[in-house]
Amino acid sequence: MRISLGPTLIFLAAPLIVQSSGTGGQPSFTLSASPSTITQKQGTLGSSTITATSMSYEGSVILTLTTNNPAVLADGCYVMNNISLSTNGTAYTTLTVYTAQSECGVSGGEDFSRYDGALRPGMHRFRQTGDRGGLAQSRPPVGAYLPTGGLALSGLLLFGFRRSRARRLAALGAVVLAGWLGGVTFGCGAPLPVVVPTGTYSLTVTGTDSVNGNLIASTNVTLIVD
Repeated sequence: MRISLGPTLIFLAAPLIVQSSGTGGQPSFTLSASPSTITQKQGTLGSSTITATSMSYEGSVILTLTTNNPAVLADGCYVMNNISLSTNGTAYTTLTVYTAQSECGVSGGEDFSRYDGALRPGMHRFRQTGDRGGLAQSRPPVGAYLPTGGLALSGLLLFGFRRSRARRLAALGAVVLAGWLGGVTFGCGAPLPVVVPTGTYSLTVTGTDSVNGNLIASTNVTLIVD
């Protein structure tokens, strides 16, 4: 008896190739701050080192500092240089935070939160989180910086002598004298320094690729003013 066998099928298993995801398939970078908490006296400065680490990324990173606190937006400023990263490299820059308008280069009571022009070279105003523009802040009225004691005395003198021209002239001289005495006696002639109030504030350092605005990284910094 002859038994005939059909054709034999041979299966060859193809090798399984798994592609590594690496850093998500797109070059990127990370940011970190050391220390992540800056503690400084009111009206002084504090600093932190910002570290950028490349993950297959190469390019220039623009750094900004943002917050949602109105007092910091109005009265604070900072210095922080942009950085350049080589592929898989590391770069550093120093963040310096100032909490007094006088240190930022503007006079007391001046609102510079909408533009950088009033700042010293190299300094930047804080940005409001999620907004490229600044937040305008109201300032104390001009009368807040005048000698209130002298103004009150001047008002009384003008009220008492308003009916006579001669007396009005005398009152005018009294106004000048009262203003001078008020400034000397009460020490109110000069504006008080404008500083960030004591407290704890949340800041965010954001890095954005200079070419691709969608390539960003950020790190949080806490500012304590005491």
